[in-house]
Amino acid sequence: MKKITMAWLAIIVAFTSCEDFLDEEVKSQVTQETYFGPNTTELAVEQFINGIYQANIWAIWDRRWTWFAEVPADCFNHTIAFDVEGQEYDWHDFNSEQYNIFRQWNYIWWPIGRANLFLSEYDFLEENFGDKWTRLKWFKGQALFYRAYNYFIGTIAFGPIPLVLDRPDGSNYPNSSIPELYNQIISDLEEIVDDDLCPEYPQVSQEDLGRITMAAAKSLLAKVYLTKSYSEASADDDLDNAILYAKDVIDESGHDLITEPDLDENGDTIWHAYQKPFLASYKNSVEGIWEYQFLLGGGRSSIQEEFAPDGFYSTGYYGPGRYEATTLLYNSFERGDLRKEVYITGDVVSPMSGEIMHLGNKIYMVKFHDNYGNTAGSQINNWVFLRFSDILLIYAEAVNKKNNGPTQDAFDAINRVRNRAGLPNLTGADDYNSFLKAVQDERFKELAGECHRLWDLRRWGYKTLKERVELSNPKASVEPHEVLYPIPSYELQQNPEIKQNKGYINENKD
Repeated sequence: MKKITMAWLAIIVAFTSCEDFLDEEVKSQVTQETYFGPNTTELAVEQFINGIYQANIWAIWDRRWTWFAEVPADCFNHTIAFDVEGQEYDWHDFNSEQYNIFRQWNYIWWPIGRANLFLSEYDFLEENFGDKWTRLKWFKGQALFYRAYNYFIGTIAFGPIPLVLDRPDGSNYPNSSIPELYNQIISDLEEIVDDDLCPEYPQVSQEDLGRITMAAAKSLLAKVYLTKSYSEASADDDLDNAILYAKDVIDESGHDLITEPDLDENGDTIWHAYQKPFLASYKNSVEGIWEYQFLLGGGRSSIQEEFAPDGFYSTGYYGPGRYEATTLLYNSFERGDLRKEVYITGDVVSPMSGEIMHLGNKIYMVKFHDNYGNTAGSQINNWVFLRFSDILLIYAEAVNKKNNGPTQDAFDAINRVRNRAGLPNLTGADDYNSFLKAVQDERFKELAGECHRLWDLRRWGYKTLKERVELSNPKASVEPHEVLYPIPSYELQQNPEIKQNKGYINENKD
């Protein structure tokens, strides 16, 4: 696994202190001794932890995350003709030579490598500084979370990837099993909970917003356990644990849905409640459980430019208008659903230029609007990884699956999402299959564009994946092995220990 481990060797990068902690400031002379030697400081180690966060930015900033988690699903089609590989993803035409397969593979291992290096040094740090520093346990919690998160993404994206828990040393590793991977993911996250390694959301200071909290760990645990319950690694207590952790976040974390709109002086709606969690002025709100921070001077967000048409927010970038919403998504909204208002089609007015844009029958999503300012290239809205409505729907799905049908608690959870969208309580979904379909529909509309959809479809099985993708895109053809991505060919060539996923060409050999 040389490609992975070579990437791990370039991990010693320093960042600023906890205030605006994701602003990058690369130092010219840093070594492992800087962070983990006998003369290190709490600030130096915190800077290393900040580098783990920074390692996760590239999948977002480089568009690979939306390519991977949205385009091959049923919400959006990749319509920029010159970007052939993007259209291949749209059609479910995957192969191990694709550049973005290679890039996304690396994006998983960078934060894992940094987390492993820190965790390998933790005993030394605890022995020498544990009684002097105030944030060392939190550092460990953040490292464990990022290792668990990236192994979870690696597992649901690529399947039986290698499980590496040691410091980077250039070794090759074979595939691990799916049960082994889930056991480690859960072990890391439950260590955070059991050892109280992260603070609760209400305890986090303003300058530390965006760091991993106990709610983020429990939310990810709920998602992991629910996903595991559908997999070959499923165990009898998976749904109990998914319900337990989701319920704790819902009732005890301090997070909640934003339910009130923003009104102008005349009482007219400026922003519906559903739009507010994505605005720059509401970043790190009560609804956002884990958000990646974009700050002025610290790297702009380009998320909205991928989904909005060229010229709506900005011009001159190669990314705008990359994704068009599918008619399947657009036509799925019930009458009165306020969430439909974040989609535009026909003739619309650009909020940046004030000019009328003629979109024809194309449909675009503009829910990632940055109300801080519409100057091209200055967007600072955060990327929301985990949101409270996601956890409500995880809870509803897990309760329905556990009880082979919905309970009142499951109805209450899904209705909180529906009511915020302006819809009445759910009716007529009284058995397991009809309630699951209702949850699937709500996730489709509520979380569109937030990079959950492909993993949802894969969780629900090949039949659901194939039906939904081919219904949304007549050019798509989904084969059974495409419930996983191929392992990139470069990795196969460098690492004789690893095997390709079934159904893809095995390129281990020259």
